[in-house]
Order: sequence, then C-alpha cells, then structure tokens
Amino acid sequence: MLYALLPLLVAVIVYPLIRRSRIWRLGRPDFRFDNPRARLRNVVRGGFATERVLNDPYSGLMHACLMSSIVVLFLVTALLAIDDYLPDDEVRILVGDRYLGYSLVGDVFGIVGLIGVGMAVAHRWVRPRTRWELRWEDWAILGGLGALLITGFLVEGLRIASSEIHENPGWAVWSPGGWVVAKIFAGLSTAAQLDLHQALWWFHMVIALSWLGLLGYTKLNHVIAAPLNAFLKSPASSGKLPLIPNIEEAEHFGASQLNHFSMKQLFELDACVHCGRCTSACPADIAGQPLSPMHIILNLKDHASTVGSRMAANQARGAPLDASLEGAPPMIGGAVTEEALWACRTCGACVQECPVFIEHIPTIVDMRRSLVMEEARMPESVQGALETLERQGHPWRGTAHTRESWMEGLEIPSWTGEQEYLYFVGCTGALVDRAQSITRTVVTLLQDAGVSFGVLGLDEPCNGDPARRLGNEYLFQILAQQLIATLDEAGVKKIVTHCPHCFNTFKNEYPELGGTYEVIHHSVLLERLLDAGKLAPKATAQQTVTFHDSCYLGRHNNIYEAPRRILTRIPNVTLVEMPRNREQGLCCGAGGGNMWMEEQGRERVNEVRAREAVDTGADTACTACPFCIQMFDSGLPTVQMETDAARQMQAFDVAELLAAATPADDPPSPPKSD
Repeated sequence: MLYALLPLLVAVIVYPLIRRSRIWRLGRPDFRFDNPRARLRNVVRGGFATERVLNDPYSGLMHACLMSSIVVLFLVTALLAIDDYLPDDEVRILVGDRYLGYSLVGDVFGIVGLIGVGMAVAHRWVRPRTRWELRWEDWAILGGLGALLITGFLVEGLRIASSEIHENPGWAVWSPGGWVVAKIFAGLSTAAQLDLHQALWWFHMVIALSWLGLLGYTKLNHVIAAPLNAFLKSPASSGKLPLIPNIEEAEHFGASQLNHFSMKQLFELDACVHCGRCTSACPADIAGQPLSPMHIILNLKDHASTVGSRMAANQARGAPLDASLEGAPPMIGGAVTEEALWACRTCGACVQECPVFIEHIPTIVDMRRSLVMEEARMPESVQGALETLERQGHPWRGTAHTRESWMEGLEIPSWTGEQEYLYFVGCTGALVDRAQSITRTVVTLLQDAGVSFGVLGLDEPCNGDPARRLGNEYLFQILAQQLIATLDEAGVKKIVTHCPHCFNTFKNEYPELGGTYEVIHHSVLLERLLDAGKLAPKATAQQTVTFHDSCYLGRHNNIYEAPRRILTRIPNVTLVEMPRNREQGLCCGAGGGNMWMEEQGRERVNEVRAREAVDTGADTACTACPFCIQMFDSGLPTVQMETDAARQMQAFDVAELLAAATPADDPPSPPKSD
C-alpha cells in the first residue's frame, strides 16, 4: 500500500511546483550562468553548509538540529527499506553490532530533531524578532515534524515493550528514546501493546507522507529552492544594479506588473522562508519606518499567487496577460506601498543577511524605476533632486558653489593625461560645505605624499549614481555615457575617489557601459602611502574613536580594514567598535537617494546610528564617506541633547584624522624595505 502511495506523493510534491513555474515563466528570461565557480561556491557554502544561517548562533544551532535530524532519519529509513529486501543475514547490513549502532544513531538524531523543534517553537513564538509573521505553514511544518518524531519514538518503544525479551532488554538500551517509551508502556498487556503499535505505525506513516507533501505547498520547498537560488544569485557586487539594455527601445521602465520582473526575481519569491532576518537588519525598519524587506517579498509572493496565477492562465490560453484582471489589486500601491519603496536605503543589509540568497534591492529599485520613469510619481524632494541633476549636472539644489570652489587657496593640478590618478571629487565633495574640507584634506595628503594626480575641475560632471538609486535609469545612462566619453578622451586609466557611492559606480557599474578603469578609494590609497612610508603620522592628543562602515564601501565592496588600519597607525588613537560593525554595520540613512528625501516613521535612521556611536563613549565618530559625515553631523546634536552627553562627539573622515596627525612641515619617513 505504501509503495502504491509513493507515485501519489511524488505528484503531490511536483504538481504545485509545476503550477508555480508557470508564474516564474511570466518574467523575462534573465537567468545567468556566468562565473560558475563563484555560483557553485554559493551553493556549497550557503545552500548546503548554510553559512548564512550560522551567522546567528541560535538560529544556526536550531537549523543544524532540524536539518541533520531530517537528513539522517531519511537515510536511516531508506537503509532499513533496502536491508529488508536483502535475502539473508550474510549480506544484510543491519545485523549484530551494526544494527545496534544503526539504532543508536537513529534515536540520537530523533532526539536532536525534537530539540530543534523546541528551539524553533521558541524562535517563532517567543523570540521577538520573528513574532510579526506567523502563517499556517509554520504550524504545519513544525507541528508535523514534531508529531513525526514523537510517534516514531512511540512506535519504537511499543515494539521494544511487546518483544518477548523486554524483561532483559540488553539490546534495547541502544535505542535510548524507544527504551524510555518502552518503560512507560511496560504495564500494558502484550496484545494491547501490539494493537497500539500497529495503530501508531499507520498514524506515523500518514504523518510522514503528509509532511513530505508539504514540500510542494509551503516554505519547506526551500530545501530545493535555496541551493538553486544560491546558484542563481549574481556573483557581482551587491552594489551593482541591473542595467536596462537598449533603454531607448524598452517597452517598460522598471516593474509595475509581475511580468516586468525577471524569471529569477519571480522564482526567488518562492525561496523566502519568512525568517525575518532581512527586516531585523533593515535600518528603516529598525527606525520604525514603513519598510520591511521580508513583507515586500511575501506580499509580492501573495500577489503572484492571486494575480499572477490569473496572468499565467491567460498566457496558457493565448489571451492578453491583463485579461480578466479588472478589480485586481495593483502591485505598486497594493501589494507593495510606495512609502516602503522610497524608505529603502539600498544598503544591502537584507541581501547579506538572507539565508536563501534573495536579492531584494534590484526588485525594489525596479519598482522605483516604474514610478519615476513611467508614472512620474515620486516624492517632491526626489523630483527636485532629479530635476537639478538634469539641469545643472548635480543633485544639490540651492548650492552657491561651483566645481572649483573647494580649490580656493590651494594649488590643484588639472588633469593633463600624464598623471597617474584622476582624483574624482564628486558632487558632494565639490558642492557641500562640510564635504569640501574632506576634499581639501585628501588633496593635501596626496600632495604631501608626492602622488601624481589631477582633477577635471569645471569639466567634472556627476557620474549618475543619484539618478540610478532614485529610479531614473534613463538619466543615469545618459550621464554615465557622457562621463565615460570624457574620461576616455582624456586618457584616464586610474581613478581615486573619497565617495564610496562614486567608487561603487565606477568600479561595478561603468564596465557594463564600456567604462573600465582601475578605481581606488582614498582610504585604501592612504593606507598604501602609510605602508610605503610616504605619510608619517605623529602623536596627537589622546582620543577614542569609533568607526562607522559606509554601506557602499563595506558591505557592497568589502573594504572594512583599510580605514581601521589607518586609525590604528595614528599614535594615541584608541579604536572602539559599535555593536553593529563591519558586515553587520548599520546604514547612516543616506543611501538609496534618501540623502534628498524626507523620512517617515518613529525616528530618523541617522539618529539611531548616532546614538550607537555615542553609547560607545568614544570622543570621535569616524567614517570614510561624505554622506555619512553629513548624516552624523545632523544626528549627533539631537542625540546628545536627548542623552545630555557630557562630551560633544564630532564626526570626521578618516583622512581628516590622519591629516591632523601628519603636519605638512614634517618630512615623511623613508619607504619601508621589502
């Protein structure tokens, strides 16, 4: 009977996956298989070794208990079925000591599984991080697995109890879980034990088959989807947004309907296990703002289950995709609110934390693109920044500065094509008062170290990063192509910039448009100059510094240590870390174009981060991004007023702290010998 049910079980698992694949096929065929080694590494480390799950020790242990129990007990059951068909004891596997070891392994991992179920129940219903999302499948998966494990021990215990040798159970102790259950049922008659054993055996098998059937209908399908999504995840930097190719000929800009997404984006909706890690790490959600990355994915999945199913049915019968969709809720403004889309900082915390490798940022930005380029529907501040960018070549409305205002009093070499580096100052570095001091400091250090560089001055335009993050891909491509033409004509090969956003755009996004350059962030170059002895910091006043990781320098481009090593090279500077640092660092709040937006919610993101900096007790907050400096300068006064802090913390760029310890009249130390 069980063998007859197996084809039905396979159908129950496969059928919903096939139906779901019809929704995936609504999207653009954009599966990519470049860099297979990196993709396979994601599968091994993230899909099978569950590396990201282990980042949270509690969740990691819980998942390890559940996964190891399921895998081992499946193998134990399969081995028993195979052994049952072997003809005699000479070739059978489960005899003698081998059977005792087999029985012990099965029981141990059954107990491990029950521990995992208990931890999962506590994780879902007690730990506050995931209390906001409980669905029927949580009950079905955990309840079904718990019932499966418990009935397994009951069946085993009744088998032991009903054995003729239960009075002398020397072999039974090798099944510790079953042995304990056998003691409980020892008072029943043998007939009652056998009847109960048979009834529970069938109940156990029904639960087992039903639970396996959940693979097709619940998030349990992540055992298949997670490794596959790990392979499909882009091996490029998470700071690289997908290009709209041939944008002049594009039928749609961004995504306002499900079929505007790629197949990969629709597939990963079904990989989500609604664990809440993305939302727990999201700076907007932490600040009480209207964004939960988890709910964006889950709401899109629900939208795909209703509206997407109808679109897939239309596609199957050759009808227009939007046929019979009257009255269906819209994707933007219905499944996903506009407020949530604009609250995203594109900081990458959600992408990094997701244990099943969902890439939230491209999906969110695609919906922003639709709002901006198709509907011209955006916050007034966003519209103002984009209009200023289009008219004046930068996003800073109201500035009285020019691209050369920061040069006053300095002798700055113009780019001639003969220098080693082009120093790309950026809009903020040239046009914002506070950032100008960082620009001047970087130039002074480069000159002191004898670095060969030049600047474009008035010929330097915006590289387009603000337009792309705000959703105007068309404007970004225009600006990028114009700048690439300028750089190529000028013979630029190497670019140094102190803005992580410019760094990310040049390094990760320009190559796709034909602009390939060697790009270096100023913190990395300054560290090299220190190592070469071309800069020599001297002792300054004793100070404690806490370092803030810019998302576009750290998380998106994996530069964490260079600025820290600079700080540790400055005498009398003590570095202390905020609880959230490096990969787990919290965004300052400016990313994703939010530098030019008004925030909605309980508090501002920059104040949350400023409070974490103040709580370290440090004298100074340090970073390597002009946006972060502006956000700290805005957030620190409010936080220190609230906390009545005795000392007034200030924020500085790492270059400013290095320059303060590197007097211009002190000759640099000789280069270190190899």
